[in-house]
Amino acid sequence: MNEKIFDSDISPDSITTQCACNSRDFGDKRLLVVDTPGFLDTNITEEGVQREVAKSYQMTAEPGPHAFLLVLEPARFTDQEAKAVEYLSKIFDTKAINHTILIFTHGDEFTRTGSTVERYLGRLKPDHPLKKLLDACNNRYLSVNNVGTDEEKQRTVELLLDMITNMVEQNDGQVYRSDNFDAVAKIIDMEKSKGTYYPFRSDGTYLLLDGTEKIVVEGFLRRTVGRRNAF
Repeated sequence: MNEKIFDSDISPDSITTQCACNSRDFGDKRLLVVDTPGFLDTNITEEGVQREVAKSYQMTAEPGPHAFLLVLEPARFTDQEAKAVEYLSKIFDTKAINHTILIFTHGDEFTRTGSTVERYLGRLKPDHPLKKLLDACNNRYLSVNNVGTDEEKQRTVELLLDMITNMVEQNDGQVYRSDNFDAVAKIIDMEKSKGTYYPFRSDGTYLLLDGTEKIVVEGFLRRTVGRRNAF
């Protein structure tokens, strides 16, 4: 349970610069998790972020994402993070919020100061960006203790899977889909039928298909989203 899959560290800049995915078995479920760069990370070019987002489309097009996990520190919710939430809606469309769960990290800091994340969130004013985000997500959030025991982490994953199951039920049993996801899925099926779908290179990096880039980047993101002029 205490296995480190993705890079993470305390840093003023985003640690994740490329889209990455990994899977593991948990109980009777096979979990696939895709980690993306920060949408508004100025250390990555806009074109670079859009290509990595397109990879996330390709990695999850079949069957489609069950959940978007938006990772935040509630006590450090900045204007930059509020803009990243807007960006999420732009790159996946406004329906994505119905499939989103907020993951609040550093829950242990509240315990250390004798408080709780619930008490902190309860003091937010109605016009606070984080309060508005919670309302939009139907108050779906999970607080994570970064220094918890293996048993605590196990329980956290169980709670998260229960939340995802309930959320999918509330969405009429449907995973997230969009026209772009459907189009990318067709590209993947076409490559599979030709026996040419090998997205991972020998060095472990992930290959973005030309068809995916045309659909997601050239056909959608460059036309719809610009990090420097979208807000």
